[in-house]
Amino acid sequence: MKRFAGFAVAAALVSLSLVSSAVPFANRAEAQQTATPAASLNFRDVAALGLNADGTRLLVADRSTDTAHIYDTTDIENPELLQTIELDGTPLDTAWINHEDGEFALIIVDSEDGILLQVLAMPNAREGWIPYAIYDMFSSPSQLITSIDGGWASAYGSDGSVLMQVISRGEINSSIVADHAIAAEALTETLLLAAGDESSQIAVGTPISGPMLDDTGIIELDDRVIALAAGRDELVAALTDAPAMILIEPSTQEITATLTLRSSATGLTFMPFSEGDFFAVFQPGNESISLIPIVRRAAGRPQTVTTANEVQQAAGAGSILVTTDGQQVDIYAVG
Repeated sequence: MKRFAGFAVAAALVSLSLVSSAVPFANRAEAQQTATPAASLNFRDVAALGLNADGTRLLVADRSTDTAHIYDTTDIENPELLQTIELDGTPLDTAWINHEDGEFALIIVDSEDGILLQVLAMPNAREGWIPYAIYDMFSSPSQLITSIDGGWASAYGSDGSVLMQVISRGEINSSIVADHAIAAEALTETLLLAAGDESSQIAVGTPISGPMLDDTGIIELDDRVIALAAGRDELVAALTDAPAMILIEPSTQEITATLTLRSSATGLTFMPFSEGDFFAVFQPGNESISLIPIVRRAAGRPQTVTTANEVQQAAGAGSILVTTDGQQVDIYAVG
């Protein structure tokens, strides 16, 4: 395993087949459906979920055993365990990278030596999935995000933000771009968006080689930003405590849609399904998740899915939706 001493600090809703008794959106009719998992996996304490771009690889990080489990989900009803990997610490968050150098996963762990970034990759079929590289972070982030093209990643949390330029699975350069608490971030292919604690402002910067961040501007919203997520084509969703979900084109600072929620939510993630692109909104602890299709850079008709168990985390891609209540991981077929 390579070890590096440290970073360089410098649709309308087409028939999406998958409903909560309390409808979360107040301003439009909403489709509702109850879903049954195609398969379920059991763990002790799920720290993070990650799906690759087409939904055929699922990573589940278990903090009780400090392990990462990689599954082939091509057959949704019979997910196949490909590898169990012992990590160098307790997992905090994970993300897949779909890069020209290949597909691999990033995972941040809390070790005796501090917060580390581990790269999990499959250099060849004989070796399988292995811990390929590890980096010391010189910071204490708890959240990890990546751009859709895999060229950028960012780790953030209560003491700041670390921007990473992903050159290959064996070469990741970084710099600290914020030294104060960051509540939410999103990465498009060309922009990094960040909101501080208790802030209604979203700072926008352009990542450049180094890596460095060129300030681009500030987007001012009416309410506190709770979560951010980036979709395709430079479109970003913001979850606020209005409560509402707002779609933004950060390059022009144009708000393309605002959906008012009837109840608060703190979970927000982008899901590139085969049926089309969606943003998913959920409140951890509820047995439901709302899927909002993106239609011509605006929001289509929401659909709320009642799940078999509470939703603490969620991921979706290709033809599957994955949720977890912290112990059981439920896999749903989509399409």
